[in-house]
Amino acid sequence: MACDIPRLPATAQHSVQAAPRRDPGLAVLQEYEAAKKKNTLAAWDLFLARHPNSPYAALARAARDRIAAQNSR
Repeated sequence: MACDIPRLPATAQHSVQAAPRRDPGLAVLQEYEAAKKKNTLAAWDLFLARHPNSPYAALARAARDRIAAQNSR
């Protein structure tokens, strides 16, 4: 019994493309915005641990310091 299933050419069977790379600057901004939305010590600490030298690090430190000061009252 013959099998009439059409076959793809060999080149088409193996042409899997990788997903496009994510823009690192956009990724940092998105993580900053997520920390800003949560606005907790843990969120800011995580952001600063991952991105201590990012353009948003000073803003993150200031936000973290404000929360720490409020918690110490």
